[in-house]
Amino acid sequence: MIFRINELNKGEAMKRAKTGKTRKAKKKIARKTKASKKAKPKKQAKIAKPSQQITGSMIFSAVLEKYPDTAFVMLKYGLHCVGCRIASYETVEEGARAHGLDEKTIKKMIDDMNKVASSKKK
Repeated sequence: MIFRINELNKGEAMKRAKTGKTRKAKKKIARKTKASKKAKPKKQAKIAKPSQQITGSMIFSAVLEKYPDTAFVMLKYGLHCVGCRIASYETVEEGARAHGLDEKTIKKMIDDMNKVASSKKK
């Protein structure tokens, strides 16, 4: 049975060789490989750096871990979240609102936190 399958495959290969299908297939494969070699790698888009390091949507614990000196700014505005267990899942903006700060004060506090964070980075 195996011998017969091999003979059939040889016969089929001979037919393809006569009709030129194998050459066409080889050429097609060669063109595809050449095209893939010629293809230039795509340029990666430059990621714009944010103007602010700290935002209102950041979690307290992440801010304090990355910028520990901002704790003094938070304490100045009445946010004693430094050791609070809620700080691990509450955002800066949510915590500030919970402590009664308005939008203007929250924005000023975040700006002050960014000033402290950028001054310590240098």
